[in-house]
Amino acid sequence: MHFFSRFTDFFFSTRPLSCPLHETEQRPEFEFTSFLQKKIVGNSGPLIPCIFGHVDMQTFDGVDSYGKDTTFQIGIIARRHCARLGKRFIVRGIDDTGSVANCVETEFFICDANEDALSGETTFQSMLMLRGSIPLYWEQKANMRISPPIRILKEDHYSAFEKHFEQLAHAYEKVVCVDLVNQSGKESVLQQKFEELCTKAEISYHAFDFHKECANMQYHNLNKLMEKLEPEFSSSTVTISPGVSTVDEEQTSVFRVNCMDCLDRTNVCQSSIARFLFDRCYDGQFTENEAAQRAFRYLWADHGDVLALQYAASPAMKRDFVRTGRRSPIGVLCDGSYSIRRFISGNFIDHNDQNAIDIMQGRDIEYKSNDKMIKILLASFAFIYVLLRFMGVSRKQFVLLLVILTASVLRFMGEKFVCHPIWKGHKSEPSKTQEDTTPDDEQQVQ
Repeated sequence: MHFFSRFTDFFFSTRPLSCPLHETEQRPEFEFTSFLQKKIVGNSGPLIPCIFGHVDMQTFDGVDSYGKDTTFQIGIIARRHCARLGKRFIVRGIDDTGSVANCVETEFFICDANEDALSGETTFQSMLMLRGSIPLYWEQKANMRISPPIRILKEDHYSAFEKHFEQLAHAYEKVVCVDLVNQSGKESVLQQKFEELCTKAEISYHAFDFHKECANMQYHNLNKLMEKLEPEFSSSTVTISPGVSTVDEEQTSVFRVNCMDCLDRTNVCQSSIARFLFDRCYDGQFTENEAAQRAFRYLWADHGDVLALQYAASPAMKRDFVRTGRRSPIGVLCDGSYSIRRFISGNFIDHNDQNAIDIMQGRDIEYKSNDKMIKILLASFAFIYVLLRFMGVSRKQFVLLLVILTASVLRFMGEKFVCHPIWKGHKSEPSKTQEDTTPDDEQQVQ
């Protein structure tokens, strides 16, 4: 923590570390507790901006540019955009203000931990990246299925889409979109529309079908994506030396990475982009440094786990690749267990977490109660049990019929048994519903 000892607002700052110290303006879109603080102390009282995200640092030994042994420090600060906070199947896509779900600004940095960055004796390098839901009007409500159908809510997305990228351009100048969703099956509807709008708005867009390219653990194919993005790297980092008040290289573009959830595939991609900066620092001397590579992998693996727990209630999938640099059969089994955790949380638990988030953000909400449907279902099962037993059906036959009946009810009426929030004053009925026609057995489990 020595490097940050003079940053008194480190855990509370909404500004990137690369901002000069004399720039004290905070960014309210990342202030998670502003509503509660204003309720407690009022607009005239002292407000301490607090971020909702993730902060982590790792250290390792190496050799600096002068050939001296030293200790380096790398770190990540993730700041969640608070305009559209929510849980995985409850908050998706974009709203009328241009805010998107699961929007996170991630800052990756590296410096010499034995020197004081303010003294002008070290170089501080930083990279900002973004992740955020596909900026279209769409939803994917939990309905007791592993992968609920995708619904397009409106025909016209361009107005909100334009607002979103105007906000990003104001904050980061150039935006480079990296879209990792499937280019076939149900996800392709969103991919094609996203690409169409980016082309119309003349926004840099790169599509990479992650599941297709990296199928059967072929993760080396990520190099194809890095080659496509290489021309953009020169403007995507900040180099500050000497001190934090002099900027040698200024970041003038930011990578905006997304998949469906902006979790698992996104974290793998962002860690690969950050590795380019990491390996490039200090003339690539960290490439063969095992301690440096291990610190980098653990940093990004923990980062992905925390963001996934916040949004989807499980650690990140594909975390074994980020943590070790390769996929393993055990990692695939772990991904299966995480899918089960996400299923249970998305259908039975997330609405409680969403309620807490909405209260903290000052949203006026109400909930559709599913108690009546559950009571009707239980009463129906009891009646069917008595009827079948009266007809002489054995217990084994009854259990089999019960399983078939339950599966059928959940298959066609699953959404009615899930509790969904309704934001008062923000109710929107879909102008067009487009459900995917791809069979469920063609789904790819992340």
